[in-house]
Amino acid sequence: ERIQLDGTMVFVVLLILGGLSWSLWKTLKILRTATITRRGFEGELATAQLLTPLLADGWQLFHDLPMKRGNIDHVLVGPTGVYAVETKYRSKRLSLKGKEGAQAEYDGSAIRFAGGATEHLPVQQAQAVANELSKWLHGKVGEPVSVQPVVALPGWFVKTTQRHVNGQPYVINPKAHGLFHSRPQQMEATLRVRITAAIRELAIRPNPANTQ
Repeated sequence: ERIQLDGTMVFVVLLILGGLSWSLWKTLKILRTATITRRGFEGELATAQLLTPLLADGWQLFHDLPMKRGNIDHVLVGPTGVYAVETKYRSKRLSLKGKEGAQAEYDGSAIRFAGGATEHLPVQQAQAVANELSKWLHGKVGEPVSVQPVVALPGWFVKTTQRHVNGQPYVINPKAHGLFHSRPQQMEATLRVRITAAIRELAIRPNPANTQ
């Protein structure tokens, strides 16, 4: 009977320890997710603040636009076109100091961050949301609308190592507004007004059904 009792106690202790371990793992997972979400929000906020000066030059800026694939972080509409801007937040390695630790190289398909990490997904995501917005605008205004994909890396020094190909995503620090001013004018003012009105309607009434 004593052996049976000891075996039962062992089982109960193991059960309790297993429950505590699971709870700890779940808590850490939630905290990790919350940290990533918070950092992502901070990155989007930084990009929004850095793009805001363009408003003084007549640009229209929208945030968090709902589409079928998910929300687009930012959309810029101005004389040189329509831009779908996806923010990528990435922490810097503590072992790398100064400007060396904040370098990012873009080769047209992937971003290589200081410290060796290489990412393709942000470039692919920017291309995907730009294509979706282009199709949606075509349906709304009744004519093709080119949307230029952009990946924003707030806090990073970005170096592009390959010549840009038409339609290929740009990767920039959103503090650098030169991209938006330097490209040739892409559309007439009347079309720009219609595009702005369509996007404003989506921004005011964020309903996924509007993306049909």
